[in-house]
Amino acid sequence: MTILLPNLTYCYGGKDTRNRTDTGNDDYVNQTKIIQYNNKFSILGKWQRTAQSESNGGAKIYSTQIKNGEILLFEKNNKVKDEQGNLGTYTLDREKLKITLNKKEEYYLVYDDKKDVTKIYFNPVTPKYQIICDEGCAYTYTKR
Repeated sequence: MTILLPNLTYCYGGKDTRNRTDTGNDDYVNQTKIIQYNNKFSILGKWQRTAQSESNGGAKIYSTQIKNGEILLFEKNNKVKDEQGNLGTYTLDREKLKITLNKKEEYYLVYDDKKDVTKIYFNPVTPKYQIICDEGCAYTYTKR
């Protein structure tokens, strides 16, 4: 099953535009600084992983639905819990997300869905927020 994911021009393709500096271009600001500029979106709440998207290196993106995916509960004061009740922390700076949970650190570039505020896309990156999957990969989380 293939699902079209909005805003994937920032997660997929040959040119990485995610590490650009802010040039003052309103379109760039509106599309990449989701956490600070989109009044409708909030990372607070319960999010469940519902899909995984990837590419085989070609232009086609494949998406696989996930049943009973990981659940993360983002709370105020930078606290996060998983479905087992393990407590951790998170930091979110614009689109850069760091989650520390169970003595493990995970890093993502985070993008919201402009048409559906109940969806968010996590793109795994290195601790320096460099792309891991140059052919494209992302996790879709849905707010519960």
